[in-house]
Amino acid sequence: MNTSDFYRLKKQLDEEILNRLECGDPYRLGLLMDYQNNQGERKQFRVINITSSSFNGCFEADCFSDFQFNRLEELAGYSDEDMAITSHRTFKIANIISAKIC
Repeated sequence: MNTSDFYRLKKQLDEEILNRLECGDPYRLGLLMDYQNNQGERKQFRVINITSSSFNGCFEADCFSDFQFNRLEELAGYSDEDMAITSHRTFKIANIISAKIC
């Protein structure tokens, strides 16, 4: 994915998040990314809380775990999206194979 495509998608995500907040929808949107790291490993990440990075061509985000969210909801009896964040990472935009809002 090139940088302009990523920032276009990020802008669309920000607009959709704002729209949902205005409608009272608490579901936290993010990007579902198919990503290949520098070692050639391909993984999928659902990222939220996307911010800029001090590294050129990169961004920072929290990785959200649907599995962890469902597990915590089952164990605790309530859901809190902040409890299902598993890590904070820096991602290289050029390594994104594809991404969509989810």
